[in-house]
Amino acid sequence: MKTETKQVKAASPMPGGTARVHTAGFTLIELLVVIAIIAILAGMLLPALAKAKEKSHGIRCVSNTRQLVVASTLYAEDFSRHVTFSGGVDRKTLLYPYLQQGTNNSDVLGPQVWNCPANRFTNSAGYGFNTLMNNVYVSIVRNPTETVDIGDAGINNITAGLPVYIQSTHLMPPSAIQNATLGRPNPRHQSGKAVSIGYLDGHAGSVLMAAPLYPGLPGVWLGNGITDPADPNYKDQLWDTF
Repeated sequence: MKTETKQVKAASPMPGGTARVHTAGFTLIELLVVIAIIAILAGMLLPALAKAKEKSHGIRCVSNTRQLVVASTLYAEDFSRHVTFSGGVDRKTLLYPYLQQGTNNSDVLGPQVWNCPANRFTNSAGYGFNTLMNNVYVSIVRNPTETVDIGDAGINNITAGLPVYIQSTHLMPPSAIQNATLGRPNPRHQSGKAVSIGYLDGHAGSVLMAAPLYPGLPGVWLGNGITDPADPNYKDQLWDTF
């Protein structure tokens, strides 16, 4: 039988009889190309991740708003009136029996429903209530599906180009004239263009900071004091339907 043999090329001998093995490595140019590709991919992915995070915050915020407006509705059913700040008692305190979270306005720490996930400031309230509904008999509201109950809050005004934050759990309507304790809707979502709003009927959603909800951003729209619905400059269409 004929036997086939294979020839194997020996490694080049090193001085002293040691075999030298050739290994392949990356050149400097190849490493730079890889680094450049990684940088390009990161540049493409980071904006998408940022948008996904913002969207996630928006979804959670609407969920929080929904829970708060349901608690507000339960309070109104028990007491016939809309929840209000009265006698030094915070709205958080009044709604604590329904939510079991947030004992007062100063209680802003932790993953509680009162904290908007997009809010990065502990000196800023997460959400606030429509002050025109304070202590109102809910039975007189004509259109609860289109009447603002609660929304993103914690901002007062723009001073020297910077926002002034507050912990007050209230929202003033568009007609309210600016003052030091005034709380406006705080657009934390959709790149600073939208707020989460809960309505008196219990539903919630993301709404742009534009008419008819609000005619301008905080610090730009300072109110006109017009509360007569018959006036052509009246702006409170979604805030006082009673």
